[in-house]
Amino acid sequence: MPRLLRPLLGVLLGGVLLSAALTAAPAVAPTFAASDRPVCFVADDHVACVDRAGLNFGGPIGDQVRSLLAAMLAGPTAAERAAGIRSALPPQTELAEVAVTADRAEIKLIVPAAFLATLTDVQVESINQQVHLTLMPFNFKWLAVYA
Repeated sequence: MPRLLRPLLGVLLGGVLLSAALTAAPAVAPTFAASDRPVCFVADDHVACVDRAGLNFGGPIGDQVRSLLAAMLAGPTAAERAAGIRSALPPQTELAEVAVTADRAEIKLIVPAAFLATLTDVQVESINQQVHLTLMPFNFKWLAVYA
């Protein structure tokens, strides 16, 4: 993909994820974990949220968001994968930047170009639900994810 198109694709993906985050409800009710700060993934046609030990739930909100996103990007455990839980993002995805205020969050991810080149609407919606539901406990009024 030409270098000039990659940033545009990232902005478009972010815009799609943002508009979906603000308007879409999951087609199937998500499965939530017992924690008030679960990490969410996808399983078949729904979102599956799981507990993760050792996450940073104290300190600045930006650190809490980074901790949850790092756990999400690490992907499901072997036991969760065996149960059909997977990440909507490829394993090579990296967290580039997190900018957070009390009611706004802007997340920048580094996603492999090959994945972005073949991204489908269904994958965009799965990514949206995974990220949005992972960060739902923060009740952000504005959430943007860029790749």
